[in-house]
Amino acid sequence: MIPGFTATESQPAVRLAGIWDDPGGGEKRCVAVGTTTFCTGLVLWCRDQFICTQGGKSFEESRTPYPCGVCVGITSPDDW
Repeated sequence: MIPGFTATESQPAVRLAGIWDDPGGGEKRCVAVGTTTFCTGLVLWCRDQFICTQGGKSFEESRTPYPCGVCVGITSPDDW
């Protein structure tokens, strides 16, 4: 230690920002959590699912289904 200076062992507080932290402006922030699919004849449909936060509240959100492939048969979109 140098005379006239004091040493401290403590580190500055560090806080990592996450999705649940509100940036203060109430901005909507979303993170993709998965994609569900179903088949109608020859068209495979996909729907993206997200978990979003806005103003300190979190909620689930999904987008409009879109064609994303080819399939044979019919499956039921049970959770749609």
